[in-house]
Amino acid sequence: MQWTFPRALNMKLSDGEDSSELSEDNPILEAILQRLGERQSNNLKFLGVGGNAFAYWMSDKRKVFKITGDKTDAYTSLVVSHNPSKYIIKVHDVFAIDEKKYIWGIVTEKLTPLTAEAKKSLKRIISICEAQSLTRTNRLLEARIKYQENLLLSGEKAQVTQEDLDLLQHYINDLDARGIRWGADFYPDNVLMRRQTPVISDLGVSSSPRMSMPKLQVSET
Repeated sequence: MQWTFPRALNMKLSDGEDSSELSEDNPILEAILQRLGERQSNNLKFLGVGGNAFAYWMSDKRKVFKITGDKTDAYTSLVVSHNPSKYIIKVHDVFAIDEKKYIWGIVTEKLTPLTAEAKKSLKRIISICEAQSLTRTNRLLEARIKYQENLLLSGEKAQVTQEDLDLLQHYINDLDARGIRWGADFYPDNVLMRRQTPVISDLGVSSSPRMSMPKLQVSET
């Protein structure tokens, strides 16, 4: 189903009870478009829908706008927006649309699908992580990485390559440096490509340092 942005927003605002389209003069819709720098809602082209979010390609083809109901995605994205990483999606803007209804907006860079080789690498990495939190203090994950490193050093057959382990270490280091706990949602679908680099692209099901969330400014009518 093709979800136009006015329809998706209305469904979120009505707690799923109304999937009709909001009119273009709706003050919340107008405020979002103004913040995004979009003249009209049909400039936002539907990309897809997940469990908690709708994604749209913006007029600036380098950017994607996501309307999400995942509080952790919003607040962790806010942390990343202030401290970018080579291995985490670039976040341009995050704002609360209606926190009481659990609705946030996130603007990110537009990434591309995983290459076949990157997808194989991610599957190997995920096979040793098994939904573990990607942090340096996770002793179980540390032990699993060490075991694979020892297999590689001894010339025995390992589940992963050294390049796989290097990439995993980059993820762990960059998440840890920002105080982010993430890993339960570590699936190939949540990693995309920035040129030749597989980048964490969905920060849902996470925890992070709390920051003050910007709020959408809606004109009084």
